[in-house]
Amino acid sequence: MQFPIKRFRVEDYSMAPTFLPNDYVLVSTFSYIFRLPRANEVIIIKLPHNGPFIIKRIERVLSANKYFVIGDNKNNSIDSRKFGPIDLKNIVGRVILKIR
Repeated sequence: MQFPIKRFRVEDYSMAPTFLPNDYVLVSTFSYIFRLPRANEVIIIKLPHNGPFIIKRIERVLSANKYFVIGDNKNNSIDSRKFGPIDLKNIVGRVILKIR
């Protein structure tokens, strides 16, 4: 059973100043059931091959299944510039609330 809301803790400065380490975010896991992700939305991604969960912003929609994501803190972010576009299946959900 999947819950519609999950909580994640921000681990690094890649999304600073919007999100800082130890901020918590609530994520809607049902956001993309009825529509596709859009540019500028902040999402949680599960990187492939047992990679970590990371928080990034969708910069560009490349196709219905491919998204170019980037951190707000571009000088301190590992993102699509490093690992390439991400697949829709790797998106856990859309960030709906920040708790600092």
